Amino acid sequence: MKSIKWQVAALSDRGLHRPDNQDNFFVCPDHQLLVVADGMGGTMNGARASKIAVQTLEELWNNRLTGKQGQERELNDE
Repeated sequence: MKSIKWQVAALSDRGLHRPDNQDNFFVCPDHQLLVVADGMGGTMNGARASKIAVQTLEELWNNRLTGKQGQERELNDE
């Protein structure tokens, strides 16, 4: 069976029409998981929503590797 190899890069930009960038992403070191969360077009708390989505998936992925159970945590902007 042939193997597939790829290179991964991630970059985000606010674009020409928004004052800030609300997008977030996560690329796991072994490239088995790539996450992109759009910031909801500049709406209020769009940046927070996309950040929480990415952080949650990253945490779940890392916990899967370590065998830890998910824990409740306070949602705050860091």
